[in-house]
Amino acid sequence: TKHSTKKAGTDVYYNNLFTAVAGDSLHNTTGIGIPEEADTQNGLASFARNGNIMFFTRWTRNDGKTSSAIYRCKRTAAGWSEPVKLPAPINIEGYNSTQPFVTANDYLLFSSDRPGGVGKYDLWYASLDSSLEAYSVANMGNGINTPEDDQSPYYHQQSGTLVFASNGRTGMGGFDIFKCTREDTLSA
Repeated sequence: TKHSTKKAGTDVYYNNLFTAVAGDSLHNTTGIGIPEEADTQNGLASFARNGNIMFFTRWTRNDGKTSSAIYRCKRTAAGWSEPVKLPAPINIEGYNSTQPFVTANDYLLFSSDRPGGVGKYDLWYASLDSSLEAYSVANMGNGINTPEDDQSPYYHQQSGTLVFASNGRTGMGGFDIFKCTREDTLSA
């Protein structure tokens, strides 16, 4: 939570990104220092290029509706640069893109409710060029995606394993965690 404000006499909390020193517990917790926008939430970060490029989700809630997009910023000597909303094909106006994960071989995995999917939120992947700009986006298909929500992609490069959450498969209920391995996907 980045801070609390009062709206109509109620505390409103905002999400933000923090850094901390790990040990037996987390200490020296401070805001990561990205420039903020009023009434926005920041979270769900993934880092590329030795931690110098950060992809994250920025979202707002208005009248009970959440609008989210994926942003990128770069670490500089003075801190993090101004966040930049990724253009199409990552973010498409009127649809949500969220939960970015950058693989070691420069693919951007994310969840989106954009057209062309199998369900509500699907998992997608984008090929990134040497400047980490997306030049193509593809749906991960109905072997992974369901008619419901599929979210939170994480790819373990060494084992070739995709881990994700889904509420469209048989499980304990709500969002359960699933994994799959497919050697011909996301390999360099």
